[in-house]
Amino acid sequence: MPADLRGLALVGLMAAATAWAAPAAAGSCVARVNGQELIIVPEDWGAARPGLRERLLTWPQRNWDRAWGERTACDSAVVTRFLAETMRLDQTEGYCLAPGEEGWLLVPGARNWRGRCTATTCERIGMAADGAVEIGRRVAGLALGNPPPEADRGRLEAIAHGTGALLLRGQAGAVAGALGQAAGALGTALASPAAAGAAAVTVMAVGGAVYLCSD
Repeated sequence: MPADLRGLALVGLMAAATAWAAPAAAGSCVARVNGQELIIVPEDWGAARPGLRERLLTWPQRNWDRAWGERTACDSAVVTRFLAETMRLDQTEGYCLAPGEEGWLLVPGARNWRGRCTATTCERIGMAADGAVEIGRRVAGLALGNPPPEADRGRLEAIAHGTGALLLRGQAGAVAGALGQAAGALGTALASPAAAGAAAVTVMAVGGAVYLCSD
């Protein structure tokens, strides 16, 4: 093929590739879930599901490509679908997205068709950094090595979540008892009428912060 024709063919292929990639670039978006930034692109849909080890090692590592243009926030439905495709079923089924100070909190609770919590609300508990670390350490111990006392095992669930969050869920009194002295300022919130009257509460320790969510 003559050089000039090869050049035209190359230009044509490049234009076709650009046109094919345009929808993906237009649909790319960013979200923050449990303190982790997620970059979501359409090509993720239907991709081969990675193994658990790969997900734990790589999630949510990806960088925003400047060629995509301005960073666009993902809506909750897109985030929910992405999480469902990239995480274990037991870490997304029965979870919902609650608004947090810096994005979304993925917590146990009923959700609507857009993935948002229908009843669960969360608040950040103000406390010193060492207090938050101590709560995280206590919940991690319950989830990974030292389960709750026999009497509380049916009323409490401790979870080391794939997003990096540590969760302790149950009735407020049982949660407070499991945390013991580590509860600190959280103990006051757990004793409030709202928490005591909730069907269940979830304590979340993530990114140096502690949240109390009530159903």
